[in-house]
Amino acid sequence: MQLRGYGRSQKPQDITVLVMEIERWEWQYSLSRPRLAQHEVLDEGTELVLFGSMKIDDGRAIRKVELRCLPKGKITSPDQWEERPYRVGDLYRGRSDFDGVLFIGSEALPSVIAMLAMGLYRKLDILAYKVDRQHMVVEHYEFQQTTRGSNR
Repeated sequence: MQLRGYGRSQKPQDITVLVMEIERWEWQYSLSRPRLAQHEVLDEGTELVLFGSMKIDDGRAIRKVELRCLPKGKITSPDQWEERPYRVGDLYRGRSDFDGVLFIGSEALPSVIAMLAMGLYRKLDILAYKVDRQHMVVEHYEFQQTTRGSNR
């Protein structure tokens, strides 16, 4: 599999390629008043949750996957990221499942939700490297557009 921006010579040996089949998704939203008196802004919570199964590049399959896509503001500005090195997300592996978090730009989120609602995004390709047996750091992810009615 060749992902945009990653030629064969650029990919480190310890990078794992994962392909998620998106079976369903949920959009969650919340709005609340500040808990502490000194905060004057409302607390807004948004979250896109993807459910499905995943294949790992060595042929193994993971039956249950749950990924939370959290908006990260304007992600093209380095000032918006508290962490260095920058991370795109994290995956945590259980005995037979994966849970994880992917950061997504607030500006991209409405388009991604629209594509999911139309059934045009059914796959998510992920490049990640292992930190230990149960934790992987996501270097890159890419939603794969499919045509309506395609079983690709």
